[in-house]
Amino acid sequence: VHDVLNINGQIRECRDSDEHPESTPIVVGMDVTGSRGDDARLVYEAVPSMMGILRVTEVVPDPEVLFAAIGDANGDRYPLQVGQFESDRRMDDQLSNMVLEGGGGPFGEESYELLAYYLAYRTELDCTERGKKGFLFFTADEAPYPRVDRHLVKKYIGDTPQEDLDTTQVFKDLQKKFTPFLIFPRVYRHGGRDEMLRKWRGLIPDANILLLEDAGASVELMIGVLALSEGSMNFEEFEADMKKREVSTKRREDVLEALRNFAQRGLFQSVAADAFE
Repeated sequence: VHDVLNINGQIRECRDSDEHPESTPIVVGMDVTGSRGDDARLVYEAVPSMMGILRVTEVVPDPEVLFAAIGDANGDRYPLQVGQFESDRRMDDQLSNMVLEGGGGPFGEESYELLAYYLAYRTELDCTERGKKGFLFFTADEAPYPRVDRHLVKKYIGDTPQEDLDTTQVFKDLQKKFTPFLIFPRVYRHGGRDEMLRKWRGLIPDANILLLEDAGASVELMIGVLALSEGSMNFEEFEADMKKREVSTKRREDVLEALRNFAQRGLFQSVAADAFE
């Protein structure tokens, strides 16, 4: 892993400053495994536009964006690559150093739980002192492992838990700092989609699971979630904003369809029972 993406023994901070007095942490956790196919590349190519759109739309105050690449720690060489919270072109440098390994495992699980662990326990966010949370977006097509392997935590993060951790508990702790969302393919190329989504619904609110056809529209979908969450735009205003920014009709319809469940049900959903029972 490139030095700027190595988190072993390190924390990531999102701090308020004179320039950014109300920092808003935004994490984009990209599944870059082979099962994603072209979708991994489409998301990767779309995300550099995110800060520009955030500045134009002003949907959240003082956005600070962190990009992470997720693989499978049970086989990949680069299963967890995590940048810094940035608000300028330095995030492009971090993206350029990411390895899109295209690996992954054969069992319908990837190491999303390792990123959840890191964000839950190894980040420091000033926004929590103001009673706010960061935003976390997973772009994924499989499910996390049911346990956070202590050996993998030590290897990639540098912590030394005494035992494996329950993924459900880690996600509960994660939600003290972040509101998590899942962007999942609406058209699923593999079997077992319902089972994948059942597991995710045991970890994050159902309304925060967003089904999208065009992976390249992921950034627009994230902007919509941020706008609705912050109340800076309603559903109709966001649609009008996409038109103003000349987002294609097909992409607008795809994004709005993905947003509809969230717009109707809102953020405040309780986490379901253990997904792996």
